[in-house]
Amino acid sequence: MLDWLYTGISWVMARWHSLWDLVFGNPPAESALGGLSWVLAIVFLVVTIRLILFPLFVKQIKSQRAMQELQPELAKLRKQYGSDRQGMAVAQQALMKERGVNPWPGACRSCRRSRSSCRCSTSCAGSPRTSRGSTAGRTS
Repeated sequence: MLDWLYTGISWVMARWHSLWDLVFGNPPAESALGGLSWVLAIVFLVVTIRLILFPLFVKQIKSQRAMQELQPELAKLRKQYGSDRQGMAVAQQALMKERGVNPWPGACRSCRRSRSSCRCSTSCAGSPRTSRGSTAGRTS
């Protein structure tokens, strides 16, 4: 279902690894720089993902602030409607529509973030082969 995400993350990590492999000249595994290309590839993969998710983070913060500004009015609605959940929901939706507040960016972002974290860990576990033919993390 999310193979496109797995493929994309693997591709980005492979590109970062290739770049760092060029910089460090593909040192032997026994040397101090042996795994540095993979470490830097993972670090820069995380930085890349954070940069991609940054606009969503900004949207979430704006949504949270707007919801905080609505809290006094939502408290009034809770008092007004008491145990009438359906009336409360309708009034709450009308208030949010009137103010242009969307509560979903905060919830949706955490779902996307957890899915991309799972894909990132899966991608790292099944990392692509290096140019020498050995897999990452394997010393042969």
